[in-house]
Amino acid sequence: MKIKYLFTILFIITILCFGFTEIKSEASSSLPRKTGFFNAGEMTMEKTYPLDSMTTLSNGDVLITKGEEAELYNAAKRKFKKLPLHEAMQEVSSIALNDGRVIFIGRSVKPVGIESMHRYFFEEFNPRTGKFKVLLKLDNFYFPTKNALKLMNGNIFLQGNVDAYVYNVEKNTLSKNIQFYDDKFRYFNEYDTAIAMNDLGKVFIFGSGYCKKTDPNRIRTYVFMFNPDTNKITLHGNLQIQRLGNIKAVTLNHNHIAVFGGKNDSGADAQSLKTYELYNIQSGKSKIAGEFPLWINNFLKMKLTYDGKIITNIPYGKYKNEYKPFVFDLNQQIEESSRGSYGGGIDIHLPSMTRLSDGCYLYAGGYDEKGLDSKKAYKYCP
Repeated sequence: MKIKYLFTILFIITILCFGFTEIKSEASSSLPRKTGFFNAGEMTMEKTYPLDSMTTLSNGDVLITKGEEAELYNAAKRKFKKLPLHEAMQEVSSIALNDGRVIFIGRSVKPVGIESMHRYFFEEFNPRTGKFKVLLKLDNFYFPTKNALKLMNGNIFLQGNVDAYVYNVEKNTLSKNIQFYDDKFRYFNEYDTAIAMNDLGKVFIFGSGYCKKTDPNRIRTYVFMFNPDTNKITLHGNLQIQRLGNIKAVTLNHNHIAVFGGKNDSGADAQSLKTYELYNIQSGKSKIAGEFPLWINNFLKMKLTYDGKIITNIPYGKYKNEYKPFVFDLNQQIEESSRGSYGGGIDIHLPSMTRLSDGCYLYAGGYDEKGLDSKKAYKYCP
């Protein structure tokens, strides 16, 4: 009997210990994440500003390129690893594929004669081998854009100022030129466009230079939609005001896209816009939603946080040359001071940024207070 009771007691103790372990594990996993700034290591590349690309891979690592150089950042170990040289490109778009590879698209930086000035490369990085490989080279092809996104079917959509293309990842081919056409419209001038995709896979194009042929004022507020199922671009709706050049678009939810920046006209007296508007995907109409405190320019990078705020690489404030990322709450219409004080801030200016798999952000590739390339990198958790 004593042995029987002893086994019973041991069994109960084991169950209790296991239960407490599970409770402790669940509680620890639900603890709030530390907020603030953390040192994320230093890059080894010779030139770091501005970076050509910064892409978070499916395994959580970050691939960084500048010219011929490239590095792989291990977020868990906070280590940078130098990679083999690769094809140097300008106006680089980088897309992380579902299988872990990264596709780079850009114009050659080594022009030798007229033909190579218009030479484009499609290159892949394979994290399994750690190597780069040129997939496709196009001569006599000029496509001024960094607007690229991965479609739901796995292909890549490229939108230029006028033209659009689809790169078939599996077949390694580029589609024929895709353009909007309507005999009631004409293309008045080329401007930088912005694109955003909704949860149904449709791509919306903002800031294009099309206007009605009969419009003496050449108003260019039209919004266009690319449908991957038909490979066609059609008229979809209107913005409230013209937004020409230096424009950005961010998908907020299944029904709204926020559109920032641009100028109200194309003349010498044109004013840059701080207002932003919400484009309703269902109705094709837009409304002014407020003012975004920062000017939109080529250096500004924007990400949408998981709680619906805009975070950028532009500094929020400065104290003894230490910066904090700018965070803007779209719902409250207020600037939000970057939370956390585990570090004093980042001391690099205009870095590139990418969202890590844990919801934090990696900042790297800016310049220091002396105007020199900074090799420092920082992690910010809002």
